[in-house]
Formats: sequence, C-alpha cells, structure tokens
Amino acid sequence: MTYLIAEKNASPHTVDNYRREIEECLSFLEEQGVHNWTDVDRSVLRRYLSWLNAQGYAKASVARRLSELRSFGRFLMREGIVPANPFRAVSSPKLAQRLPVPLSVQETVALLSAPDVTTPQGLRDRAILEALYSGGLRVSELVGLNVEDIDWGRGELKVLGKGAKERIVFLGRPALAAMRVYLEGGRPHLLQDRFSNALFLNRSGGRLTTRSVMNLLKKYSRMAGLEKRVTPHTLRHTFATHLLDGGADLRSVQELLGHALLTTTQIYTHVSQSRAREVYLRSHPLAKTIQSSDSHDEYDKGGTAMRLTKLRRILAEQALDAILITRPENQRYLSGFTGGEGALVITQEEALLLTDFRYFEQVAEEAPHFQLVKMDEKMPQVLKRLFKTRGIKNLGFESTHVAFAQYQEWKKATRGVQWIPTKDIIENLRMVKDEEELEKIRQAVAIADRAFDYIRGVIKPGMTEKQIAWELESYMRTHGAESIAFPFIVGSGPNGAKPHAVVQDRPIQKGEPIVLDMGARVDGYHSDLTRTICLGKPDKKLQEIYDIVLRAQLAAEEQARPGMKGQEVDAIARHVIAEAGYKEHFGHGLGHGVGLAVHEGPGVGMTSTTVLAPGMVCTIEPGIYLTGWGGVRIEDMVLFTGDGIEVLTKASKELCVPS
Repeated sequence: MTYLIAEKNASPHTVDNYRREIEECLSFLEEQGVHNWTDVDRSVLRRYLSWLNAQGYAKASVARRLSELRSFGRFLMREGIVPANPFRAVSSPKLAQRLPVPLSVQETVALLSAPDVTTPQGLRDRAILEALYSGGLRVSELVGLNVEDIDWGRGELKVLGKGAKERIVFLGRPALAAMRVYLEGGRPHLLQDRFSNALFLNRSGGRLTTRSVMNLLKKYSRMAGLEKRVTPHTLRHTFATHLLDGGADLRSVQELLGHALLTTTQIYTHVSQSRAREVYLRSHPLAKTIQSSDSHDEYDKGGTAMRLTKLRRILAEQALDAILITRPENQRYLSGFTGGEGALVITQEEALLLTDFRYFEQVAEEAPHFQLVKMDEKMPQVLKRLFKTRGIKNLGFESTHVAFAQYQEWKKATRGVQWIPTKDIIENLRMVKDEEELEKIRQAVAIADRAFDYIRGVIKPGMTEKQIAWELESYMRTHGAESIAFPFIVGSGPNGAKPHAVVQDRPIQKGEPIVLDMGARVDGYHSDLTRTICLGKPDKKLQEIYDIVLRAQLAAEEQARPGMKGQEVDAIARHVIAEAGYKEHFGHGLGHGVGLAVHEGPGVGMTSTTVLAPGMVCTIEPGIYLTGWGGVRIEDMVLFTGDGIEVLTKASKELCVPS
C-alpha cells in the first residue's frame, strides 16, 4: 500500500480497493491450503474465479480484480518475492463493450434544474451538477476541490486528477453563476461554525464524499423524470459527447478530460459515428466522387448533419433500425425538402427521400444529400421492397401523423416488420433552434415588426377589419415574406373578446380596443406578433386592463430563465392578472413555441412540464377578454439564452394611436 501511495500516486479510494481485494484473495488461498505466493498456479486461480462467480460478481468486477492482482504480482516480482507473476496464469473474462449512453441536451437541462435552489443543499447540488457537466469532472476530482481552486477571472477550476496530476477545467457561465450563488448563499449555512477549505460540504460541514454525490445523481435523475441510469460518469460521458457533436476535435477532448492516452478518449467516437460519417463525406477529397449523392455544402450550413446525428442516436437508444417520417414540417427540418408529398426513411447508414415524378428535380435542388427513392408504384409496395433489401425489422413511425387506415395498409404490405409507434421524436429535436433557424426567425420577426409600424401609420376610424388585415398581408408579402404565417386576427371592439376572432367587415371605431395578431413566414419559419391599440385616447377601463396585461407580460419576460418549466413561466404572468381580479378572463396558455410551425413545442401553459432550454423560441402572450366589451393581448417572441431570454420582438407597445 505504501508503494501505491508513494510511487504510483494512487488515490485513497484506489488503495482501499487494492487492500480489500488482495485480502479477500489471500483469505481464499489460505482456505485452499496455499500459504505462499509462489504456490499460486492455474488450477488455484481457476477455483478462485469459480468462487467469485458463485458470489454473484459481474464479469466486469472479476476482470477488475484480476487486473489489480496482476499489478500486485508485478510488485511481488519487483521485490524479488516471486520469480514470475503468478496471476498471469489465467485470462480475464471477455467483456462485451458497453458504450456510454449520454444525456440529450433536453435531458441535461432537466437534470440541472431539478434541485430546489431555495435551500442551501439545493444550491450546493445545483453547483455540483453544473460543475460535473460543464467541466467533465471525475467524481473524485469534484469532491477533492477546495474553495481556492476556483479562478473567477478566468472561469477555471484547478483539479487534481488521476496520479495526482494537476489539470485545468473550464466552466461556462451557468456553472460559474451556480457556484457563486452556492458560495454566497449555501455554503455558509452548511459550514456552520466549523472551518474547512473544502468546496462542497455535507450537512455537518465536512467534505462531501463520492458516495453522497452518486446518491444525489440518483435522486435528481428520478426527479427529472429520466429513465436512464445517471451517475457522475454519465455527465462526464455527456460532456465529451456534446463537445464532439459540437465540432470539437478528439485531441482537445482528450486534454479536457485529462486522459493520458488518446485510445481512452476514442470510446466517445462510437457514440458519434453518424457525425463521423458526415465529417468524412464533407472533408475527404474523394468523398464526393465515391458517394456523389452526399453533397454537403448547403446541408452543413443548415445544420442538417447535426439533426441527423441526434436522430440516429435516438434510434440507437430505442433499438430502431429505421424511422419513417411523414409529417411535412419534420421532412423539411431533416432534409430541406419543401414538397411535403412523400416520406423520409432514416437508418444509421442512409437518409432516403421517397417521392413521385413531380418532385424529382426539387429533391435534387433542396435535398441533394438525401438519396432519392423514386415512387413508380404505390407506397406500400415501395416500402415493402425498401425494407426487405435493407433488412429493416424494427421500424419507428410517427403515430400522431399517420392515419389508422394508412397504417393498416402499410403494415399489411410489410409483413415481418415491427411497426413501433413513436411520438414527438422530431418535434422534440425541433424545439431547440440552431443558428440558421434563428436567423430565419429573426427575419420573420423583423418583417412583422415593420408591418405593425406601417399599420399604425395608415389605420383610421371607419376602416374595416378585413381592410386592415389585407393592408398587413400586402405589406408583408411586398417586404420580404414568402407568405403570411396564419390568417390574421383583427378583433375590434367586442370582437376582441374572442382570442381567435375571424376578421369581419366591421368598421373600427375611436376609443375601442383593437387586437392585431399577425405573423410572417420566411423560408418556412414563422413569426407571431400581437399588439392591442386604441385610436385616440383610451377610456379609464381600457387603460387599466391594458396596464395589467402589460405588467403580466413584462414580469414573465423579466423572470423567465432556462431550466424553468413552461408552467412556472405561465404562473408568473397569471399571478399578476389574478391579483388584479381578472383570473377567470385569461383562459389560454401564456405561450407556445414557434418555428417551422407557428404553433409547436415547447408549450408555455398551466400544464406544461417541458423544461425550457437555451435555443428554444416561444411566445409570451397574456390576455384579458371580456364578453361584450373586447379584449387586450400583448405578444412577443423570445429566445431562451444561456442565462435568461432575449426578446426578439421590437414592435412598439404604445396603446394609443393618434387618429
């Protein structure tokens, strides 16, 4: 043990393992009548392996014990106690390679937001989870941290890794913020009157143990609704996988993880094989010659490679050979194809687009990276041939977008294929927008903002709701929109009490509330904007209700943060309206996601348990509706960022429009 500590810089945990397992082996040998290490032979070791198996030890545990005993045997040789290593007489059991199962971004955010940050322990636990994910720390490195190991200026941690090797770990802004809040509001309560320089403390003020951290992960993964087994090493796997998926090179990840050998880091390449294939096809000088159908110039700009990588990881997790995509928005998201007639079939190796003669040229232009499957016969026969030639047995399909009669017909034609219903797989991926998507959304938002500015300058008493709607649509179509996002709402006077009012020939009047709900579409992506205006001076009641709705909206926008659930953001605005006495007159959810569909995930309503994450785009649109009088609704689109939200909508919120 002294040798392990002094010369190998082994951790106390490693030393304890060696001591316990060598003593266990020694006890067994003595029971077998073997009292000298030189008398250990193959037959004795085989009996020892049989005994371990009988005790219920897993193959991995047996292999680890043999590895430690071989190391001990080398020590005995070094000390001249034995002429040869006695523990090399038998081989370790062959282990099936177990690939790491990382968390998705949504699962990670759900886990990080699980602790109750109103308690000192919750503040500590949030900081622990953030540090494990942000820095890729080993649990032994985490519990060994001291307060002085944090470099606030550089956003770094100094950790002591394996073999007492010091390395630097980087922390993102959310992790640093969680750490600072814990040090200011959590650690002093845990420290009590004791002195300790340990960063993470238990309830008694002592240093937290590795077992305690493991128990915390188990607790919070259950609270976050995760079905996967989550350990500290799971977050380390997730850290590495997300870096690779984000474009990091293997050498950099090796350095960040503190691996001595690159071969140790290479295990993470197995969970990113889809991305590796895309990189090869994009980067190798002959890749396009070898597989000319995989042209990736446009497709990388659009983020499709990353989308397919994420989808393929889900297919692997759910043991699906392939998935059939029929919803038009999901087809466009994955391929870029805007035709909407046909289907996609995605496997681990191929991305296929099935459509008929009308769209062959369009596929070549919009989705050159997908392999075109020409539908020269009916869909059931095409699917039968395709699945048979590719050996597809377990097929996922979008159960909420396939008619039952259609499902029966396809299933009958493809006997031997298990049709496995899936729900919202692509929709959940679509909730977090990439940079290309955000740019299109920003353009759509800007067009709607300018259209509202325009209508404020031309609207006047006597214009009908239909005329106003047409003015808005005409402006958008002539100023950059490919189309409008949805049929516009112009709810004047009593019509404003209907949240989804249909435009009428009703002339608008001075002094009444006018609800304008509009949106533009740019390259498939939508915007959604609502403003309530009044021509001339509003009366006291309108001004009062408008001010309540505006306060509710601003409160939600000021307090919304990533990690909150949709229902928590909804409750912020709903509380303001309820306190003002209008609880029963705000009957819809606070908001919804916007993207390729004008209404998509995530939901921001009373029942929404979706955890809001960076990259999600939502509306914040509280309202009050009074039958016979009218309504007030104010709607912005917001983007969730790393530490809050960005309000994308810039349109004026002035109620009064001079008439």
